[in-house]
Amino acid sequence: MSLGEDRQIFYNMAIPGTAFVVVAIILGWILVKVNGSLPRSISFGGAALVALASFRMIRGASYDKLTRWKRELFKYDKTIVGGPGESEKMVVKTLVKPGFRRAINTTLECPWCIGFWTTLISLFLYFISPITYFVLLIFAISGVATFIQLLTNIAGNKYEILEKENERIGG
Repeated sequence: MSLGEDRQIFYNMAIPGTAFVVVAIILGWILVKVNGSLPRSISFGGAALVALASFRMIRGASYDKLTRWKRELFKYDKTIVGGPGESEKMVVKTLVKPGFRRAINTTLECPWCIGFWTTLISLFLYFISPITYFVLLIFAISGVATFIQLLTNIAGNKYEILEKENERIGG
């Protein structure tokens, strides 16, 4: 393992980890100021709502095409290749060097890592105000729909594989 890789492991832990603790403390402080204290419990339905909303946010942050630009912002340096007078120019993407940007990218591409952040956001929204409950409800229902879509995709892919296998055998 090179020195750069060793440093990147440190960055991957220190930067998002420290930021998470700081943000959690700040959001906890806001909850105390708004509600008078930190919440001590959550109902089963509330926990399910937060979990489903977090699931949808994880999918959005780590996998969706709409947020690819955000992940790539922290993943690649872009260089335009082609001199003046050349009719065609290309954009060459190279991985960013070890450091802050790569640590953010690693967090964004890691569903388990981003899960801590989305759960923190979901819990904060759940406890801060009844108005934000509606936002969580939208994310939660969208999460259920996403899960159904994923199951449908898995079933469809399995069917296609079986169908091709059947054709290959001569069935």
